[in-house]
Amino acid sequence: MKQFLIFAVLLSLGLCSNMPHDYNDCPDPTKAATMVFEKQVQRAGRWFSIIEDTISFPEVGVNKDPITCIMVKDLAKDGKGGYATVDGNVGGYNLKIKLRSQVGQGLHFSVAVYT
Repeated sequence: MKQFLIFAVLLSLGLCSNMPHDYNDCPDPTKAATMVFEKQVQRAGRWFSIIEDTISFPEVGVNKDPITCIMVKDLAKDGKGGYATVDGNVGGYNLKIKLRSQVGQGLHFSVAVYT
C-alpha cells in the first residue's frame, strides 16, 4: 500500500507539471465590456495533499448574456501554484472552473468573467 501511495503521488506530480497555470480565453478584448464575475480564491496547502475548489458562474440564477472573456490567473509566481480546468467557453452562458493545487501547496487564484 505504501508503494502504491508513493507511485500515485509521483504520477500526479508528473501529470500536472506540463499543465499551464493560467487560463485565458479572451479572443477579442474589445468585446469584454462588462465584468460580471470576479473572485479571489486563496486556500492554504496541507502536507502531502492536493487542494481543490470548484467555482460556478453564475453562482445563482441565470446569466442572460453570452460570455466574451474568461481569465483565470495563478497568483503564485514561484512555480508552486495550481492549475485551472474550465468546463464552458466564450459564447456560452455558464461555466465551471476547477482549481487544483500541486501536492503540498495551496491555491491562490484570481478569476474574472466578462460579458
